[in-house]
Amino acid sequence: MARWLKSKWQIVPIIVLAILAISEIVWYAPPTHPQAGSFQVISVNSEGESATVEFRIQAQSPLDAMVVIVPMGEEPQDLPLCIFFDQDYPTVGTNWALTQMLWEHVKTQLELRGYAEEVKLVNAEELKAIMQGESDCIVIISSGGLPANVFPNVFPLQPEKNLVTPWIEGGGMLIWLGYAPPGYYVVDRGGMETLGEDGVELFGLEGFFEFKPV
Repeated sequence: MARWLKSKWQIVPIIVLAILAISEIVWYAPPTHPQAGSFQVISVNSEGESATVEFRIQAQSPLDAMVVIVPMGEEPQDLPLCIFFDQDYPTVGTNWALTQMLWEHVKTQLELRGYAEEVKLVNAEELKAIMQGESDCIVIISSGGLPANVFPNVFPLQPEKNLVTPWIEGGGMLIWLGYAPPGYYVVDRGGMETLGEDGVELFGLEGFFEFKPV
């Protein structure tokens, strides 16, 4: 009996070592990744306003996939991107150095993504020409205020001096960066005017913001 117990306890270290070895193999062994799947469009048949798309998906199971088909009337075209930059005008809550950095960053990132059109800086006169329909361009204004040559800055506000809103309504695209909505501040070479809620309403954003006295 004593000999059997002695033999039994001699096996215990071997079992422990085996467990440790297996644990090390499981821990350090590289994970097995499933093979990459594939997606192939076999045929597209359109009839009037409807279309039938035949496709094939190959992947290891289990497979959780969603296929979204978006009809396109025409291939989208890249447009020039124009960033307003004019040091003759003051900024609101920012500075022109940040706008310069924005231009450099956006220009680099779009080039890396194969954007076909130019990314450039435009001054106030060039911005006015764009909004008068002389150029087809996406506009970014990050200076915090609209320049006075495209938006009225004197009370009573004259809607005919607002070139921005009709340009947007005609299909123009404005990307606005600032802590106040467009129209709240208007900047000119002589300084800055605070139009407040009246300017935002003239811009066309009436009811989008709640204005409270400070």
